[in-house]
Parts: sequence; structure tokens; C-alpha cells
Amino acid sequence: MKSPATAARRSGGGFRPDIEGLRGIAVLLVVLFHTAVPGFRGGYIGVDVFFAVSGYLITGIIVKEIEKTGAFSFRNFYARRVRRLLPASGLMVVGVILAGVLLYSPLELSRYAMWGTYTSLYISNFMFMREAVNYFAGAVTINPFLHTWSLAVEEQFYLLWPALIVLASGRSLSRGRLAGWLLAVTVLSLAASIWVTHVSQPSAFFSLPTRAWEFGAGGLAFHEKAGRSQVDFCGS
Repeated sequence: MKSPATAARRSGGGFRPDIEGLRGIAVLLVVLFHTAVPGFRGGYIGVDVFFAVSGYLITGIIVKEIEKTGAFSFRNFYARRVRRLLPASGLMVVGVILAGVLLYSPLELSRYAMWGTYTSLYISNFMFMREAVNYFAGAVTINPFLHTWSLAVEEQFYLLWPALIVLASGRSLSRGRLAGWLLAVTVLSLAASIWVTHVSQPSAFFSLPTRAWEFGAGGLAFHEKAGRSQVDFCGS
């Protein structure tokens, strides 16, 4: 007989201290990098950890709903994402603009107001991609919306990933077919990331297609864990 805690861990439900621990490490790495603490020049790897964790969690949410109900509700999924992310991001944008009234010149304020619009639409990564090769652009490092590029990539992932999983599932969820799709996306995206890095580093850094392999790796980790849990359960 397995304890309820063990069953919860196997089902992937409830509080996940391991996931929260990874998130904490990722946040710490990013903070140490941006505060220029010696020895953490590569601290932005925390963003890579976040992307992999998102791939793991979101793939799990989608797969479990399909397995449980035989369908997937895009409306409910996007409603949950909006309720979770929009209030905080909206408050941040408004707060930056209001602070800008006191801190920035009118010219700078109008520029950052435009950035606030792109941030609200979750496409600021495209703007940073463009600014990185714009000779007349200001220093990106002092842009108060710089951190929003990763949120934009994540939101674009949320927009496309459910459709990919549902398409891979077909009329009935096949774990083998899903693994094949996840592996294909991961390999193709990683190959694109390596190639685009040699052609245009800003595009490789800021775009979803060259970052999708990180989400895909997280999805594959969920698939592997779920398959192993089923084997363990059947053998227990």
C-alpha cells in the first residue's frame, strides 16, 4: 500500500518542492548575474532552467487533462494563464510608466511607453531582437523592460504548445507518438539555435523557435517520468 504522499508525487499533483527548488536556484542565478557578483557571469542560465521547468509543467498539465477527459479545453487553459500572469505584468508595466514620469525625460518616457505596449502584448522579445542590431538604439541594459523578453517567449510558448500536443495526440493520446513529436521539436530547435547563433546571435537568443528545445527538453523529462511512474506502479 502506497501512502497518499507517494501517490501524489507519482501523479505529479500537489506541491513540488523539487520544482520550487529549481525555480529558487534559477532566480538566484539571474539576480547574482544582474548584480554583477563575481563568478556568476553565466547566471542567465537561470532563464534556461525556467524554460525547461515550464516545458515540464505545461506538458504535464495538457497531457493529464487529455488523459482524464479525452479532450483539452483551450479556453480554460488560456483563462488560467491570463489570471495568473496578466495582473502582475500589468501592474509592472503601469508602475514603470508612472515611475518614468518622475525619472525620465519626455522623449525617454514616450520611448518606454512604446516598450510598455509591446510588453503588454508579450512581443517585447522581437523589439529587443531588433534593437540589438540598431545602431541608433539606446543601451539595452538600462531598459526597464529588459527582463520581459523571457516572459514574452514563455507566453508565445503557451500560445503554441497546447496546439502541438493536441495535434500530436490525434484522436487518442499515444505516449509513443507524443515522445516522437517532442523529440523532433527539440532536435530541430536545437539545430536551429546552433545555426542561427552563427548567423544572428540576437535572433538566436531572443526568439522562440531557437529556444523551443529547452521547453521540449522539459516536455521530454515529463514524458520519461510519467512512463517510469506507470512502470513502477504496475510493478508495485
